Amino acid sequence: MKVFVPALMETNVVFLMIVFLIFMAFMNLTRHSFSKGLSNISDETKVEALFASKAWVITFVFLSTYGSTTFFDFDLEKAHEETLKRINQTASLFGGNFSLPVGFTYFIIATFAALLSMATTRLNIRFAYYFYVLSKNRA
Repeated sequence: MKVFVPALMETNVVFLMIVFLIFMAFMNLTRHSFSKGLSNISDETKVEALFASKAWVITFVFLSTYGSTTFFDFDLEKAHEETLKRINQTASLFGGNFSLPVGFTYFIIATFAALLSMATTRLNIRFAYYFYVLSKNRA
């Protein structure tokens, strides 16, 4: 990794990639544990949770590492500061003050990405099952 992309060695991306690979290895070691009675979660729910967690991790890691201007046309950090300024204007009426890090906004965006990924994965699974049943009946 150091030979191909030396700039990545100065960030947390390598560490987070290793953690992600360890989690994937753990999932491979624990496969078929659900069908052995350790949980009542269906296969569809496991796939939805996997894709949702993967979307959350990837979104949060890349926003935290590279910032929003790399991926979007607008500055998410500036929008966070402006929103925080408006919240503090309202909170100052009651004597309060909030200071939230930009990571909070990244957390919210990553959560929405996970929910969107989970919903689209559910639709894909249902369409694949419908397509399987439709093609099975015609054969």
